[in-house]
Amino acid sequence: QGLSTWQKWYDVSGTPVPVLVPGAELEVLARITADHGGQSWFMIACGDVINEDLDWNILQRSSGDRHHHYMPSNPSIFAWQTGELTKTAGGILAARWDVPASFSCPTRHAVGRWV
Repeated sequence: QGLSTWQKWYDVSGTPVPVLVPGAELEVLARITADHGGQSWFMIACGDVINEDLDWNILQRSSGDRHHHYMPSNPSIFAWQTGELTKTAGGILAARWDVPASFSCPTRHAVGRWV
């Protein structure tokens, strides 16, 4: 779903809706409650509703955020070992990805997903 579904939770929590700025970094914080380890990445697309038909862009990790959980063979991935985030980061995954400078949406609406 898109912002029409999620806006009420942003409002109740007092959290501003993230804004994608072409050429800037996007910081993602996620609480991991079942730390089985794994890999994650972040994707963005133009649109109002998240679905598989969108033209998804997989973001690359920001150059200033490659000193931890970085895989040189795949610059988009954040990787962590089982139990690592709960032991060392309080269960919080924190990473930054680059929004391409060329990213632009004709309707000025975009969606993102952390996978």
